[in-house]
Amino acid sequence: MALSKKKDEKKEKKSVTKKKEVSIKSQAFRILEQPRVTEKGSFLGNLNQYIFIISLAVNKREVRKAIEELYSVKVIKVNIINVKGKERKSGRSRGRTRAWKKAIITLRQGDTIKLFEGV
Repeated sequence: MALSKKKDEKKEKKSVTKKKEVSIKSQAFRILEQPRVTEKGSFLGNLNQYIFIISLAVNKREVRKAIEELYSVKVIKVNIINVKGKERKSGRSRGRTRAWKKAIITLRQGDTIKLFEGV
């Protein structure tokens, strides 16, 4: 019985570690919705800064972890900006565009994100 318990414990440990690795990657993709490629963003690229659109429910620590996991770079600073939705009118009806968050990421000197280099 003692041998079978040890085997079961080893199997459980292996399955738990695999699940954690997968969940970290999938969370990173949920946190970072898409990169924001704009003229201002290309100027910030010279200062080693990059802009991402992020989920509304995340904070700076989660954004830092996601960037470091996905792109294997060292993040020095994270600035988050809440962008309010704009009011739009079409005929008599009024509405608003959705609110969103953007993060300006500052990387360590020498680190780059390949996604932005071609722009």
